[in-house]
Amino acid sequence: MEHRERIRQALYEYVIEWGWSVVPIKHGAKHPWVKWKQYQTRQPTEEEINDWCDNGAVSENGHVLKDFDICLVTGALSGVVVVDCDSEEAVNEARRLGLTSNVSVNTRKGQHFYWSHHGDAEYKNKVGGHTKANDVTWPKVLGLDFRGDKGIAVLPPSRHKDGNYTWNVPYDELDEAKYKWNNRTFLTDVKNLNEDVLQDLIVGQLPDLTDVGEDVYVPSSVEDDIIADGGVVREGSRNHTLTRYVGQLLNNGTTPSELYGEAVSFCEKYMLEALPDDEIETVVQSVIEMDRTNKPWAYDKDGNFLHVADRKEVAPVPRQSQPLITRDQASKIIEDAGDEPYLMYPAISHPSIMQCYGFSGHGKSLFLGHLLYGLATGNDFASYECMRKGRVLYLDFENGLVEIADRLNNFYTAFNEPEDDEGFGVYTPSHKNSTMIDLRSDEGLQELIENAKTHRADVIVIDTIRTAFSGFDENRQQDWSRVNNVMLYLRNEGYSVVGVHHANKPQVQGSGMNQGAEAGSTNQLTVLETQMRVTQIFPDSQDGMQRAEEVRGVVDANGYQRIQEMKALAEGSKGVLRIKTAIRVSYGKVRRMTDAHKTTYIGFAEDADGQPVTISTRPIRHRIKWQLENGHSLEYLADFHNVGVRTIKNWLKVS
Repeated sequence: MEHRERIRQALYEYVIEWGWSVVPIKHGAKHPWVKWKQYQTRQPTEEEINDWCDNGAVSENGHVLKDFDICLVTGALSGVVVVDCDSEEAVNEARRLGLTSNVSVNTRKGQHFYWSHHGDAEYKNKVGGHTKANDVTWPKVLGLDFRGDKGIAVLPPSRHKDGNYTWNVPYDELDEAKYKWNNRTFLTDVKNLNEDVLQDLIVGQLPDLTDVGEDVYVPSSVEDDIIADGGVVREGSRNHTLTRYVGQLLNNGTTPSELYGEAVSFCEKYMLEALPDDEIETVVQSVIEMDRTNKPWAYDKDGNFLHVADRKEVAPVPRQSQPLITRDQASKIIEDAGDEPYLMYPAISHPSIMQCYGFSGHGKSLFLGHLLYGLATGNDFASYECMRKGRVLYLDFENGLVEIADRLNNFYTAFNEPEDDEGFGVYTPSHKNSTMIDLRSDEGLQELIENAKTHRADVIVIDTIRTAFSGFDENRQQDWSRVNNVMLYLRNEGYSVVGVHHANKPQVQGSGMNQGAEAGSTNQLTVLETQMRVTQIFPDSQDGMQRAEEVRGVVDANGYQRIQEMKALAEGSKGVLRIKTAIRVSYGKVRRMTDAHKTTYIGFAEDADGQPVTISTRPIRHRIKWQLENGHSLEYLADFHNVGVRTIKNWLKVS
């Protein structure tokens, strides 16, 4: 009988009669020939068996193999696990440890011992020569392996170099009650273990522990983990595993120029289908870039790798004790800060880190420009109260020169042409005499500091984070780490710093209220003290809903109605007004939340002459003071504004 027919008969017996999952394997190979993930959860059908034997087995890449052997997919599905002994020494050690059964298969160098798997637990594959130091579930014996769930074991009548795999005793004679597999523990940390000690442990007695050695943890290599998991990198984890391997090579002394070749070899060795060359190159460059960030001393100023002999000795930085704040200093610190540590109450405290975010085109820069122009000229804006005049350095990386000039003129008009607005200065790389400030580099940060000192700035605005930090990827944690460090540095230098950022795509559009978190929010700024969200709003009408859909805005009937009511009041003195943009400004993360941190509605309008007019409520403390002077009680005002009576008394200094 030819080999193919013997294989067909064996497949029928194993699959149809015994209920096993069995798949084709190339002669001498370590992994199934066919795409076998599906056969980890089901047996092959009779039609599939006949197709393999009649037409050949088809690989994942479409190659046909007609002359194949077969292997068992071990685990709960087949009801079988296998102790794989690859040498006579491993067979003897398995017998000593009680790992043999009455059913076995002769292999080229050793034996496979079959055990019953009753599906009561999941048993992981183990490779004896690569057992981790702290793993007591399998003995560290070279050539003694375990094929558990999602493992494979070559079956008779498959071939090896010296003949065929054969049964010593057929599987149907297995004593399942006696040879049911269970998790077990193998002692690895007792030195000089003799038979007397072993017998003590078996009967549950504590032996003399004088010679117990310390369990030293030795981290496993990437290749160890792959081998322990069956010797193949599965699809879906290829990029992650390659990244770990390349990083391991770099940490162990492989130079960046050698990494690509090593990565290609790794993919060919462990992946059923290797990654494309461009993906391998991307992984390698990503690891090198991370290494440059973490080990700047290992690279020159141009980013080229320096061999150890070429690296300059870096003198150790003298360490000094840092000042600590204790409770007895608290009163003095609060006194020095003053009663009002705000520039624009309650939005911008000083010094602080603030973020303003929203969708592109929703009015983030328009809102911030008005807010900070008010600060620079000593004026309130909308519901934000100017506590003291401050100077602003506004870094506008996106708008062109003409757009910036037009906005400055609009600010000037909207604030009734203040006498002194020199404190509001705008940097733009679009100016012919400007150079590009890149906050990703230390040189760019120092250039910003020099500009801030020259302008005598109190507030620095970075509009936007995405363009101020070259190559910024909002989904990469290390990129946000740089932003966090820059923000902290500026705050600790005494500035209030405002970062402008875009929002992610909305989860719900139109009338929905969940309009997208700040982009990259899973990594994001972790040092924020105040976060403000700017959202464009529309009326609850057919036209309003359509416009909201177009610009990813929201339908906010109540908010838009409030703006319309304020517009009607303003028209009494300014004539007919047309609302160009209506926004809602709300708070996200606020470390020092107060009763004044409330949502504000603002309408940016123009009069009949095209002059800009801002429509909004006044600062809450001004409104309460006016209402109190016009006969309203503290209790009424507290209830009306949802603010505590004590807070109102503190605000207005009344008893």
